[in-house]
Amino acid sequence: MSARWCVPLIFISLLVGSVGRLCAGDLSRLPPPPDVLPPPLDGPELGLPKMDMEAAVAAAAEDLAAGNAESSEAEAESPRSSTAEPVEAVKVVEGSKKEQTGSSGPAVPKLDVPQDPLGFGALLREPWQLMSEPWQFLTEKSFSNSVELGLNGTEGNSQTTSLHAGFDLLWQSVQYRLRSNLNYQQTHADSKETQNNALWDNDWERMLGQTPWSWTTELMLEYDEFRNFDLRLVMNTGLGYYWIRRENASFSTRIGSGTSREFGGPSTEWKPEARFGAEGEYRFTPRQKFTGKADYYPAWDDFNDFRLVATLSWEILLDGSDNLSLKLFAQDRYDSTPEGRLPNDINYSALLLYKF
Repeated sequence: MSARWCVPLIFISLLVGSVGRLCAGDLSRLPPPPDVLPPPLDGPELGLPKMDMEAAVAAAAEDLAAGNAESSEAEAESPRSSTAEPVEAVKVVEGSKKEQTGSSGPAVPKLDVPQDPLGFGALLREPWQLMSEPWQFLTEKSFSNSVELGLNGTEGNSQTTSLHAGFDLLWQSVQYRLRSNLNYQQTHADSKETQNNALWDNDWERMLGQTPWSWTTELMLEYDEFRNFDLRLVMNTGLGYYWIRRENASFSTRIGSGTSREFGGPSTEWKPEARFGAEGEYRFTPRQKFTGKADYYPAWDDFNDFRLVATLSWEILLDGSDNLSLKLFAQDRYDSTPEGRLPNDINYSALLLYKF
């Protein structure tokens, strides 16, 4: 190494070491005074006179000594109890900052965003809650149940009797709606049975969050003594949409998919089919209500093979009563494959309805 670089390097190393000790708080170890330093080289290669370099080193040593004295006075005025406490405090603060901000960067502000706007999370948990704690679904809900009965007949040249019985169970809340409806008709003419059928329709519906959409499920059983099967089972599920949902009026449509099967008939295979339906209710006055429902079930492989079930009813609350009504009822069951019978079966009757 050239001799002209020795003195500058020695000066820089001493200055850096002194500043490092000062920053570390160990001010007792200062560089030795200038008189013990190795004599600098002189000559024209240094570029500076010998006396000028010594003066510069002495001035630097004086400045460091002055800084050492000021730091010692400051520490004497505010002594610390232990050297470990500030380190622990720093660790705690740093740990809290890491918990708040994370290890990857600064803290990200939390946005108030709904985690489940449609309620699918609760929808997945509800079957388990229904099995484990069913009573939770039977509190603070609205019930509207009724039974109905109609009977007429003739005597004389011919004897006929006709019976129409059924019930309607409705359980609903803001998010749920479960309706179970049964209609049974039986007719005898001259001691001969001419009609014997029943239709039990169960609809379960759950609203999806605060939207007009809903998830619907249907289970239907159809029995008819005069058709070529004993029992028909219908199951489907899908989506519904409420166009109107008020206290005195409602109207909704639904679309879904499912299957059906006939038992005790020539065809016992499961038939995949779609479901397109509409349902409405309107209260003319507090004592009169009109309801209607229609469901269309076409087979997925052939839409010309379909069934249609439509029901209309008009309820009139009788004067002087709060739970006894007159009900006018009509129902049409259409099957495009009647197997030698007429495709339409229409029932209509006047009933007394009792609500409880």
